[in-house]
Amino acid sequence: MAFLAELPAALKDIQLGWQRREGWWALSRQSIKISYRRTTLGPIWITIQQLAFILGIGILYSQLFKVASRDLVPLVAFGISFWGLLTSCITGASSNFIQQSQAIASSTLPISFYIFSTVSKQLLTFFHSAIVLIPFAFIFGTSPRLICLVTIPCAITIAAINAFALGLWLGPLSARYRDISASIPIILQLAMFLSPIFWAPRPFSVAQYNLSSGSDWQYSLAPI
Repeated sequence: MAFLAELPAALKDIQLGWQRREGWWALSRQSIKISYRRTTLGPIWITIQQLAFILGIGILYSQLFKVASRDLVPLVAFGISFWGLLTSCITGASSNFIQQSQAIASSTLPISFYIFSTVSKQLLTFFHSAIVLIPFAFIFGTSPRLICLVTIPCAITIAAINAFALGLWLGPLSARYRDISASIPIILQLAMFLSPIFWAPRPFSVAQYNLSSGSDWQYSLAPI
C-alpha cells in the first residue's frame, strides 16, 4: 500500500524529467565531448575502439575454433555491439546515483533527469560504436533482411525502456548497498562468455578425431 501511495509522486517525477529533455540531452552529448576533449578524432575514437575489439576477438576466436573469419567476425560484430549496449545500461543504472550523488543533493532537478541523461549517453555511445556494423555487413556479405529493419529499432527501443526501468530501482538499491555496484561488472564479465553472443544458429564442430588415420586430428567446419 505504501508503494501505491508513492506511485503518483514517482510518475510526476518522471513527467518533470521528460519535460526537461533538452537539458539532459545536451548534458549527455556534452559528457561524451568532454571525455574526448583535445583529441583530433573526438567521439570517433569510440568507433575505432569497437572496430579494433571486434577484429581482435573475431580473428583470435576464428583461429582457436578453426572457423573461417568470414563466418565468425560478423557474428562477433553484431553480438559485441548489442551486448555492449546491454552491459552499459546495467552498469550505468547501478552506478548512476553514486556518481551523481553530489549533484542530486545540491539540485532541485527531478531524480529521473539523471536517469534520462545516463540512458541517452549510453544510446549515443552505442550509435557511435554500431557504425562499424555497416561496413561489416557489406564486406562479409551479411546484408540484413527486411525484417531486421523493423526488429532492430524495436530492440533498441526496448533496451532503452529497460535501461530507464533499471535506473529507477537498481540505482537507489546500489546507492544503499554499494556491494551491488561492485559485483555487477564481475557478473557481466562471466555472462559475456556464458551467453550466446558468439554462438551461431548452426554451431560448428571444433575438432574430430580420425580413427582411421591413427592420432591425427581433423578439423571440420561442417555444422553439427
